[in-house]
Amino acid sequence: MSPEASSPNTEQHKPAASSFKVQKPIGPIMRFFFIRPIFAILLTFLMVLSGLMAYQSIVKEAAPDLAIPQAIVQTEWAGADPETIEKQITNQIEKKIKSMKGLKRIRSASFNSYSIIAVEFRPSADLTESMQILREKVRDAEPDLPKDAKKPKIEQVSVDDTPMLTVALFGQVDPIILGNAAKYLKDRLEKLPGVKKVDLGGRRKEVVQVLLDPSRLVALGISPTTVRDKIRTANLDMPWDKIESDEIGSTVRLYGRFRDIKDLAELPVSRLNAGRVVRLDEIGDVHRDLEREKSSVSVSWAGSAFAPSVDISVMKVPGVDTLKTIDLIKSSLKKAFDGPGIPYGLNYSVTTDQSIRIYLGKAQGCVQQRLAGHARCLCGPVLSAFVA
Repeated sequence: MSPEASSPNTEQHKPAASSFKVQKPIGPIMRFFFIRPIFAILLTFLMVLSGLMAYQSIVKEAAPDLAIPQAIVQTEWAGADPETIEKQITNQIEKKIKSMKGLKRIRSASFNSYSIIAVEFRPSADLTESMQILREKVRDAEPDLPKDAKKPKIEQVSVDDTPMLTVALFGQVDPIILGNAAKYLKDRLEKLPGVKKVDLGGRRKEVVQVLLDPSRLVALGISPTTVRDKIRTANLDMPWDKIESDEIGSTVRLYGRFRDIKDLAELPVSRLNAGRVVRLDEIGDVHRDLEREKSSVSVSWAGSAFAPSVDISVMKVPGVDTLKTIDLIKSSLKKAFDGPGIPYGLNYSVTTDQSIRIYLGKAQGCVQQRLAGHARCLCGPVLSAFVA
């Protein structure tokens, strides 16, 4: 047989190069888990269990907390005009604050009867130390302030002081009842753990108004300042002294604050030359009323007419779990409306809820992960077939 005749048979018995697959060696970690499958199953179970436990304990936030030292210094001086407030209060406090270490900027504003100073420190400044130094500087400025001015209030401000939950309280009731119910809910929610403060918007407080008659004041020779000072000095509770003896020991206290509007109306204001006492109801009208409207809140559902409402905004303590705190607030609101503390005819609705943003963020992340997983599952066989 010639070599040419036998060559076809030789080519038929030659194996195809593509039918052989090179087996990659198994790594030591994979070999370890293949040899010990029970250990691998237990390790997987522990990892899943620890992940679930971490998910339950981790703090869930809509946005990270930023600890930038900021504060507001507010001082009240009833009856003072903005120019006097600027000279005698705002400037005096600013002189002390300007020398602080780590100060970034100061912004101030003077209004009728009060002053506001916003203090911002550098991000590198220590939060606790900065607030302590600010309190000491404001305390040093107190002797230079007017005696009639109230003590300055210092409030720490966070850039994350946005309401995590906003509730609209509404109903066809008297504005006084609506405002008192909102105040009741505010006091109730501020006692919950994780709640920093609760602000009310659109609430008008019930006040006592004294409307003086100018003609009567001129006729009797009494100035409005005299009337104001008489009311202010009489509306005070003050301790007197202790009574100590062999039989009894007690503390004497003067209850001078007005408990009834009738007591205020009968307040002696002045004494005339003839000896006659002029009382408050002789020179003016004393009655209960609502304070001036500072803000207004109304709600409307599905195109219905707007109804008066009070906005209840809840701020949380930095670092607490937002989801747990919101669930606690909602549970407290439900109990309050089921109980006798809320008058009939009132209702509430949640208008802003940060927990929805957190849940939507988680759902979006899960959808993206699943889409990426499906893409890998689909693209893997396609690429393998394409390469083959």
